[in-house]
Amino acid sequence: MRLVAIILNIALIGTVIFLISQDSRMSGKEIAMAALFLSAPIASLIAFYFNKGESWVSLYFKRKAMEEKAKIDKLNDKKT
Repeated sequence: MRLVAIILNIALIGTVIFLISQDSRMSGKEIAMAALFLSAPIASLIAFYFNKGESWVSLYFKRKAMEEKAKIDKLNDKKT
């Protein structure tokens, strides 16, 4: 999921740069909009780069998997 998000952020940056390069004259509002469209994926990429640890989503799924494994082990102990 992380790789998909990184790829999509890079694609968005490339698309915005391409669209900016096609427009020769931009007003102040358009420049502000383009800066916003570029800053969001760049901030996201920076966050991905500096956040090497586990996210709360991955920790949640690990916990759920461990709970299910414990339930299965408990059921197996009862059968034997």
